[in-house]
Amino acid sequence: MVVHDERDENRYERFEKKYDYEWRDHRHFDRLAFAHRVLDIIQPKNMSVVLYRGVNEMRIEHRQSRPGSPLSWASVSIPPHAPPERIVYALAKLAGVADVPFVIDLLLSQATHPYR
Repeated sequence: MVVHDERDENRYERFEKKYDYEWRDHRHFDRLAFAHRVLDIIQPKNMSVVLYRGVNEMRIEHRQSRPGSPLSWASVSIPPHAPPERIVYALAKLAGVADVPFVIDLLLSQATHPYR
C-alpha cells in the first residue's frame, strides 16, 4: 500500500505486509547447543560464526572482514521455535555445503538429535 502525503509532494510512505510462513517447531530443546554441534561438524573455513537467541525469525548476516580478504564473519539468530532442519540447512548454506547430496540428512543424524 502506498500512502501519498498531501502536505509534501516529494514525500511518500510505503507499507508492506510481512507474512510469516516459516514452519514452527514447538518441541523443547536447546537450539543453540544443537547449532554449535552442527558447526563443530561442518567447520566453515575462514569464517567466524556468532550464534545468538533470536525472537521471531531466523536471521543470517554474512560479511567479509575486509574487502579482498578471504576471512569472513557471520551472525545467526536462532528463534525459540526454529526446527532442527531449518537450523542445519541455514548453517550448511552458510558454509557452502548445502548443495552437497545428503549433507542435510547426514548433519541431522550426526549432530546428536536434539530430542533425545
